[in-house]
Amino acid sequence: AAGRTRGLRRTFAAAAYRDFRYLWLAQMTNSAAMWVQMVGLPLLVLEMTDGSALHLGMVMAARTAPALALLALALGTGAAAAQTVDGALDGTERPPAPGEAVPSAEIDARTAEIGATLRCPICRQQSVAESSSRIAREMQGVIRTMLMDGRTTEEIEAYFVDAYGPWILLRPRAEGINVLVYIGPAVAFALGGLLVARRIRRGRGRGQDATGEEDPAAPSAARPTDRDPLRKADRKWIEAAIRGS
Repeated sequence: AAGRTRGLRRTFAAAAYRDFRYLWLAQMTNSAAMWVQMVGLPLLVLEMTDGSALHLGMVMAARTAPALALLALALGTGAAAAQTVDGALDGTERPPAPGEAVPSAEIDARTAEIGATLRCPICRQQSVAESSSRIAREMQGVIRTMLMDGRTTEEIEAYFVDAYGPWILLRPRAEGINVLVYIGPAVAFALGGLLVARRIRRGRGRGQDATGEEDPAAPSAARPTDRDPLRKADRKWIEAAIRGS
C-alpha cells in the first residue's frame, strides 16, 4: 500500500507546477474538440444528405487522405534512415565496461524483450530498448543485472513500477481503471455504430415521408384512401349537419 501511494504521488507530482496544469487543460480541451468533430461531422453529413452512406464515406475518405499520405511518407523515410544506420553500425558492438561481465546471448535477448515493455523516462514515446538516452542504457544495465541475479520478468517490472510509477509500463496492466484502456475503444466503436445506424434509419424515414411513400405493412385503417379521404369524425359531423338541415 505504501508503495502504491508513493507511486501515485510521483505520477501526479508534475501537477504541482502551474505551467503543467495549463498544458494539461489545453490538451484535454483539444482532445474534447477532436472527439466532438469526429462525432459531429458524420452526423452533419447524414443530416445534410438525408442519411446517404455514400456521401458520408466520401467525406470521411477525404478527411483521412492527407493523414494517410503523410503516414506513408514518414514510413518510407524512416525505413530508409533505419537501413542507413544499420549499415553504418553493421558488425559494431559496444565493448563491455571495465569489470562488467560479458552477458550471454540469452541474457541480451531477454533484456531487449523486457526493455521493449518499459517506457523511457526521457523519450516518452520510445521504449527503453529503442531509446539511445543515457538513462535508457542505465535501465538496460539494471535489467541485465537483475536477470543475471535470477529475477523474473514480473519482479523486474514491479521494481521499475515501484521506482517510477505505473506509467513506466508501455502496456498498462488490465486492472482497475486501466481496464477502460482495453474495453473503451470497443465500447465507443459500438456506440458510434449504433448512433450512425439510427441516424441513417431516421434519414430514410424522412425521405419516405417526403415522397409520400407508405409502409405496406401498416394497417389499412390507418391509411387514407382516395375513395374516402375524410376522417370518421368529419364524416359524422357532415351527416349530423345534413340531418339537422
